[in-house]
Amino acid sequence: MSALLWNWPFRQGQSVRVVGKRWPDGTFFAISVLDEDERLIVSYPHVTAGSTSHWLRVFWISLAISVV
Repeated sequence: MSALLWNWPFRQGQSVRVVGKRWPDGTFFAISVLDEDERLIVSYPHVTAGSTSHWLRVFWISLAISVV
């Protein structure tokens, strides 16, 4: 399994739930990892934004920079 996550506070042997995608070559790419006992979730940085939210954020940041 491979993962690109914002933070990795988990330890070897810890029981977690993983959400991701299996690639055609058989490898599994993790997008989010959840530890239910510690109520801790770690996700790929932009997974929660969504496409529309991302472009709206880009628009507002660009507008703010151009006004300044």
